[in-house]
Amino acid sequence: MFSLPAKGFETSHRADIFQLLQPPLRMERGTATRKRSKQSNDRQQALSAKQHAPLLPAQLCRPNLGSQSLPPTAMSLQQALHQLEIVTTGEGFTDLTAQLNHWIASSRIKRGVLHLTALHTSCSLTINENADPRVLTDLSAYLKALVPEEGFRPINGLGERRSYLHDDEGPDDMPAHIRTALTCSTLSLSIDQGRLLLGIWQAIYLWEHRRHGSHRRVAIHAIGEMNSHE
Repeated sequence: MFSLPAKGFETSHRADIFQLLQPPLRMERGTATRKRSKQSNDRQQALSAKQHAPLLPAQLCRPNLGSQSLPPTAMSLQQALHQLEIVTTGEGFTDLTAQLNHWIASSRIKRGVLHLTALHTSCSLTINENADPRVLTDLSAYLKALVPEEGFRPINGLGERRSYLHDDEGPDDMPAHIRTALTCSTLSLSIDQGRLLLGIWQAIYLWEHRRHGSHRRVAIHAIGEMNSHE
């Protein structure tokens, strides 16, 4: 005849029964742990891919402002292009500063950059002394001595003098081209408060290198901001 287990049996084997029930629980916990680990790895891989992904052109130019926003601006960007015409009467300097400032004022650009280009190969542009005219006289004499009209010798002074091959417009033709190459055909300057940003003793000159002068053109290209209410 079958009989119920004694009370001592129930007590002594309770721990064994609990252990029999444990493996399924440990398996469930292990599965959940692996699932969380996989999710964590997926998030890390996605973050790494985002950090190493190439930036689009728009993203390269966009500042990282975080949660900040740009304040409203009262300025707008503008470009202006013009050609300044100058008649020179011979080798020497023509001060362009006042004409350039007048043109900047008419363009209404308050702050930006002014780019100048002399549209010729026998004159140049320079920023130099605006007070003592002897500075310009010395500059002219020095460049004439450096590039004489009669031709040139080797730098070490040895050897025969060599005449210029290009003399279609006279003996000052090729020297004018060399003097232009040794100086500047372009200048870039800042604009602030509607005027060129120059030192107190500075002026901008067109430097004519031909004896008899010529009709010259200087291209002016300004890029900057102007007041939106104007």
